[in-house]
Parts: sequence; structure tokens; C-alpha cells
Amino acid sequence: MPSPSLHASILRLVIASAALLTLGACALFGIEDNFSFKLPIEHTQKIPLPQIDLPSEGAGERAPQDITLPFSIPAIPVDLASASPDLKSNRDKLQRLELTALSVDAKSNTLSSALPSLDLYVGPLSGATVSNSVKIATIPPIDGAFVGKKAVPIDAAAMDEAQPYLTSLEFSFLIGPLVVMQGQTIPGGSALLELELTLRAEVDPTK
Repeated sequence: MPSPSLHASILRLVIASAALLTLGACALFGIEDNFSFKLPIEHTQKIPLPQIDLPSEGAGERAPQDITLPFSIPAIPVDLASASPDLKSNRDKLQRLELTALSVDAKSNTLSSALPSLDLYVGPLSGATVSNSVKIATIPPIDGAFVGKKAVPIDAAAMDEAQPYLTSLEFSFLIGPLVVMQGQTIPGGSALLELELTLRAEVDPTK
């Protein structure tokens, strides 16, 4: 019959094995030491922008000074709750939501010269202005007659400041004014642009 010391050794071995299996399962399923875990959700969405129509007057000339072109893009409402059932069903469990990829797609383009770069902001669903929004990216210049996609660099640091808007799932995109810098060529014509974005949400299912 096994001695008491052998029984104790076997018991310690069983407990150690169980602990290792538990840790392995936690690592496999992303469970943290405090038994909370994050379940990532990815969502891709296309957001068309209003068509940009610029006058032909002055087009092709060099700007003698910084000029704001006579066109403004109104705040664009974004409703992720309606667009993504996964995000909607986990709305109260969201810990973080951030842009992981962003591009601009020129669907049509008759611009005579490059469209200036545009700052992209995220703000409240209602009453968004530059002053109460967060700049998260700058859309690069779109060359005249260019059709296709361009990657848009994302300001990763701005994602922290933008969290209250993004995790609400209902927010606005705001695009800064069209400014031609001194010495740049003034464009004329029109362009139809579309933003394509991929978001990644971290969810705590234990909530």
C-alpha cells in the first residue's frame, strides 16, 4: 500500500498538472490572469463622401497665397450599431475600438490638378465641429484624373483621444476645408471619393 508521503507527492503532481492545463487553456482562448478576456471584432465599412465640384475659374493658376476653395463637406454621420450586428450586440462590453486600416477610393475624377490633402476628424454624432472633434488622419492629395485607391495614414496616438466617440458606435466624420497652399496649382473639376475603413473592437464578454 502506498505510503502517506507517496500519496502527498502524487496529489501535488495532479494539482501542478491541473494548473498547467488551466494556464494553457487560458493562453489558447486569450483569458488573462484575472479571468477576464478580450474578444476582438473586426468590421469593414465604406463611406461615400459628397461629390466635390470645384469651379473652373482660376483653375490651373498658381495660388498667390493660401486659398480656401469654395466647397465644404458637411459632417458625415456614421452608425456602426446599424451596420454591424456583432458590434451592436456587444455594445455594453466594448473596451476599445480603433481604426486599423483606412483608404480613400477615387470613384470618378475630372480634376484638372491635384486635390489638396484633407484632414479627417471624428466627433460627436450631432454638432460636430473641428473644435470638438479629434483629427485621426490626413487624406493625401488626389492627383487630377486619378481613379483608384490610396492608403490613408492613421494617427495611432489620436485613437486614445477618439475612444469616447468611437466606442459610442454613433459618431461623425468631419473633413477639414480644401486649402490650396501658396504656389500650388488651383484645381477645377469634380471628384467622387469614398472612404473604406476597417475597425477592430476589443470586447470584454465577462461584463
